[in-house]
Amino acid sequence: MPQIGHLASQLTSLPCRELLISNADVIEGATIRIETTLVRSNGTYVDLFIDLSKRYQDGDTIILSDFGTTWDYNLDADKPYTESTLEYVAQSYGLQLDGRALLKSCRMDNFLPSVLSLAQACVAMSSPAFFERGQMVWTAREGALVPTARERTLIPAALPASSTFMTVLETLSHSRASFDRGVSIQLRNEYDVQVDILVRTRSGRAALMVVEHSPYEKVTMRRADHAFAVHTDLREARWKGTRVSVVDEKDIYRVGQTDSLLRLGRISKLISTSDLQRQDLGLAN
Repeated sequence: MPQIGHLASQLTSLPCRELLISNADVIEGATIRIETTLVRSNGTYVDLFIDLSKRYQDGDTIILSDFGTTWDYNLDADKPYTESTLEYVAQSYGLQLDGRALLKSCRMDNFLPSVLSLAQACVAMSSPAFFERGQMVWTAREGALVPTARERTLIPAALPASSTFMTVLETLSHSRASFDRGVSIQLRNEYDVQVDILVRTRSGRAALMVVEHSPYEKVTMRRADHAFAVHTDLREARWKGTRVSVVDEKDIYRVGQTDSLLRLGRISKLISTSDLQRQDLGLAN
């Protein structure tokens, strides 16, 4: 078994790891704590863990775990919660369970996708919307998901596979373009705006604002209005660069029906997540 410090160093040197991992450190001698960039609804970051006592059982397997913190989070938030919830989430995200802890078995070559799926499960369960709509389910001994007629507002029927923002980051990370997240652009003395992503191509710079999709239309539109305000500041200051807004596939088809998206399209280049993939990042053209 390699030294635990060496493994922690491997994790922080993974290509594109900054998209999902902000830090990794050793706690209690045999455990690595991974601080992810995903945030729960209360603003706290999701931490995941590697217990070295459960590693390399078949040579190269790594066991990622939330150590039961997702369960504890919801108990502290006084949210309705049952073990069937964990079973449903584990099956939806391709996870395993160890008591009340969510687990993901992986290897180093698919480590980051495993971090993403486990952290997304933790984020989804912290969302207030998680308990507002959906259908209560329980897991039979055979593993089949069966809906019940009781408390039908606990779990959504479908959990999100990926956020709009993460889709954009994954697309950019697979390209040759250079980009940074959360960049502040100074427009005048003591005044700047923060763009979600700043892309640098051979032909110039592009300021990307990502309109994160929400199942609630008003929330999505508020995010579009925020992107509009940022792009307006950039235009008024005559910032030299391309202004781009990226929206989810579900929202691009509603552009003609919503004032917020129409306004955003007038002041920036409005594209969908699939358009971003097809454009080969010719954002400054």
